[in-house]
Amino acid sequence: MPFPNWSVLAENIRFFKDNGVVGVFEEGTYNTPGGDMEELKNYLLGKVMYDPSLDESVVVDDFLQNYFGSDGAAAVKVYMTLMEDSVKKTKFYMGENFDWTAPFLTPDAVLGAAKAFKGAEVEEGKHKDRLENAMLPIYYVAMLRWDEMKAWSAAEGEEWVLEDGLGDAFEFFSGACDKKGILLMNEWGNDLEWLKGELGL
Repeated sequence: MPFPNWSVLAENIRFFKDNGVVGVFEEGTYNTPGGDMEELKNYLLGKVMYDPSLDESVVVDDFLQNYFGSDGAAAVKVYMTLMEDSVKKTKFYMGENFDWTAPFLTPDAVLGAAKAFKGAEVEEGKHKDRLENAMLPIYYVAMLRWDEMKAWSAAEGEEWVLEDGLGDAFEFFSGACDKKGILLMNEWGNDLEWLKGELGL
């Protein structure tokens, strides 16, 4: 799921350093590939733990450009901004976990991110594969709230950029998961078959 904590990671490291901490163990998604922006978070944490004085915005921008390519980076940046802004707007406190109905996961933010991802002109290859992986958290939320998302899109007159049918969306999602080697949807062992059941497919 979207877990927009990237803006506080460097700040937290500096807080630890300023208060005498000499060793930090950081844990992200440990039981499967596919955590939200896990490559960016790991890269940022590694860089800032080595040198806490680094400007994290420069580190993030450098990573996005090189990992996703220019157009892909722009789409991911829109996603990150939409999620951060929605967290602030809804005053949502991100604890250790939450589900797909979390208040910050508004149709406006979720579908705005989907539109940015789908509009990115990225050639087939590693950048496209990486962009598909980055959009999986958006698909996850959209699929589990499919009727709500479609109804909001129609009511707002917003273009629907995801697949027409839920089954087709799941087919894309599961294919991308297989390609990436994603085994689980959460820490508690729920897999693609569980998700398929939740979606009523």
